[in-house]
Amino acid sequence: MERVPARTSNDLIKKGYSDEEVIFIYELALQGLENGQIRWAATLLHGLVEVAPDFCPAWIARSYTFMYEKDYDQAVFCSRQALRIQPANPAALLYLVSCMLTLDDYNSAGTYLGEVSELIEAGRVTDTRLVRLFRMLLARFQNRG
Repeated sequence: MERVPARTSNDLIKKGYSDEEVIFIYELALQGLENGQIRWAATLLHGLVEVAPDFCPAWIARSYTFMYEKDYDQAVFCSRQALRIQPANPAALLYLVSCMLTLDDYNSAGTYLGEVSELIEAGRVTDTRLVRLFRMLLARFQNRG
């Protein structure tokens, strides 16, 4: 999961939470994911997207929790929500690719892999973990049975 900067959006304050509180809740959910407390983290993330619906990292983390539970339709929905907020977010694109491959939607998976490839080639993806995930998903796409 991605770490977030100290500032998010002033719209969050309107819902009763400061940027710092939103980030704290998100970091707490990430800690839960790292410790294997998936359902607990999913509960925190559900509440977080309710109060901060434009907080992209929470949607991506939420997609992860749904993938873990094998609820791929909801994982796709969450990834698409993240992409609505940040259209070229490589993590959201890769989560979407993973779901599409699992659902045997190779046309969509290939399209999204192409988008991520372009981001990598343009130097817009600097996280080596995302580049490795891209390569793994590309191999999975190319070796589909």
